[in-house]
Amino acid sequence: MPSTYTCPQCRMTIVVPDGATPACPNCSRDNATLPPRLPNMSMPPPPPTSVAIQAAAQMTPGNMHHALNYMAMVQTLRGIGIGNIILGVILLGISLLMQNAAGIETFPVFIIIGLSVCVVLICEGIWLIAAPSSAGMLVAAISMFVVGILFLNGIVVLLILGFYGYSLIKRYMKHGDALNVIPSQELQKEAAGLLNMIRKANPKKTADLIEINTSEAFVNRKMRGILFKDSLILVALEARLFGTTPAEAYYLSPSAIRVDIEKKFAIGKGYKVNIFIDNQKIKGKISEDFYNRFSAWQRASVVLPPPVQVPVQA
Repeated sequence: MPSTYTCPQCRMTIVVPDGATPACPNCSRDNATLPPRLPNMSMPPPPPTSVAIQAAAQMTPGNMHHALNYMAMVQTLRGIGIGNIILGVILLGISLLMQNAAGIETFPVFIIIGLSVCVVLICEGIWLIAAPSSAGMLVAAISMFVVGILFLNGIVVLLILGFYGYSLIKRYMKHGDALNVIPSQELQKEAAGLLNMIRKANPKKTADLIEINTSEAFVNRKMRGILFKDSLILVALEARLFGTTPAEAYYLSPSAIRVDIEKKFAIGKGYKVNIFIDNQKIKGKISEDFYNRFSAWQRASVVLPPPVQVPVQA
């Protein structure tokens, strides 16, 4: 019979089939022999939201962290699915234009190639929208390489598709296991609500939000976070054709994140910074106002030790 297993590192609870080795999708390894993680190092108790009324067994820090990342991956894959459907239709149009330009002699070749690529991309897009999964993420990454190499001759387009395919493979290696463990409906709803709230919020008009620009080549990316009393939900948002979508999410305590200033902007008020999150180093840019918000939150969240009682001699 299936049994339950609680990861000693992040405290996530999963159902383990009979005879299977328990492995945490957050930590991506078997933690059965590892000692428990020290408290207050990462992923503190969830912030005070409406989800607090749910069953306590579901609301462990590891479960909420997993739910945030799961929903971030689901929203990313559904966005890619919509993009694949659009790309499939565009490629079909390109094949028809190439056929008209080349003449009737090459009619079968361009139509067969165009229809084949179009059908594959549209079917893959429907799959990613209807049932996002780690397998779908891997297939989407491979398809970007295939379309770029076999169908599109432009070197710029090939580089862009290749870069996105490579980034999807990296994301698959990092978060693929998380998609194989589906959170409860309550956790999915709460996580989706938090992600959408952070994505739609205006940080300049919201006192408890911060934003860090971490854009790279071909990727317009920013990290936006909401500051709670003793926790930070930080979401990496990537630009898409229409708006932004969450790429991944972090559920952090004040001690689990560090922002070091590399240098001050020569023009404007802000800093180039290095962000350290659970042994990761991320380069970014942050305005002076957002940095001050983060610093004030981190200082206010530090728990000072109780004063030492010195005995008074009679």
